[in-house]
Amino acid sequence: MVPLLLVYEIGDITRFSNPKELVSRIDFAPSSYQSGNIRWMCRITKQGNSRIRLYLVESSTMAASYDPKMKTFYER
Repeated sequence: MVPLLLVYEIGDITRFSNPKELVSRIDFAPSSYQSGNIRWMCRITKQGNSRIRLYLVESSTMAASYDPKMKTFYER
């Protein structure tokens, strides 16, 4: 059910020229700050589509509970 809702929220995926554009659209990338040689990676921003973020988080949680490889990746 969740993947179908995700497809509905994203719409026509061909309108994005690359994956980075999609991530930027839903604002799912972590924010980062850089000063000289020091770079900080922070939490994801909360400005994009909140339903898409919810569906992605729920999907990853479900995948981690059923697939051992995904669980290892999720815990990392």
